[in-house]
Amino acid sequence: MLTLWGRRTSSNVQAVRWHRCIGELGLDYQRPDAGHRYGVTDTSAFLAMNPNGTIPVLRNGDSEPLSETGTISLRRRVQAARGCLKRSM
Repeated sequence: MLTLWGRRTSSNVQAVRWHRCIGELGLDYQRPDAGHRYGVTDTSAFLAMNPNGTIPVLRNGDSEPLSETGTISLRRRVQAARGCLKRSM
């Protein structure tokens, strides 16, 4: 299961959710709130995923987390093109 950390109102999180990655590919995901008033980004668990303490961060199960909107989008598009990602039904 994909997990995308970030708040709903973040333009970077929205870009990953809809326009560049998850929405276009029809992937299932969960989105824990993180950043600004939600905090989380300064916890040791979050900083272990992204030492910069910024959102978005995307993780697929136990795989290495990805951060930065452009990196996440590019990686997911390449995987989709190769047939590595399963679309939700």
